[in-house]
Amino acid sequence: MKIRTGFVSNSSSSSFMVYGAYLDKYEDKDILKKAIESVSGDITDDEFDNECIEYMYDMFKRPYSVETMNGYGIIIGIDPSQMDIDKTIRKSMNDIKEYITGKLGDIGDRKFGWYEDCSYDG
Repeated sequence: MKIRTGFVSNSSSSSFMVYGAYLDKYEDKDILKKAIESVSGDITDDEFDNECIEYMYDMFKRPYSVETMNGYGIIIGIDPSQMDIDKTIRKSMNDIKEYITGKLGDIGDRKFGWYEDCSYDG
């Protein structure tokens, strides 16, 4: 019989790992707002502040994921398990970068990379 002596909880946790782009809701506001307005028309600053992540969900459909970090970071990318297995990782990464920049415009190479996060709600 195994006895658990560590912390036990019924609370939930979640985690993710994607290759994609990280944008800061405030530092990259001009980029995000311009992309949103290109598909949704003009939005107010209040609409942007309250609904930015919802607009990103609408812009990036599966297999892309949109995740938030720290309440202001937005990560847009693809889980490695969702990448095309007939392509090399490098080719998949380039395709992801092209797709995201096609929707958001030039966001710079520094924004792209592997991102992971784990959160615990309890």
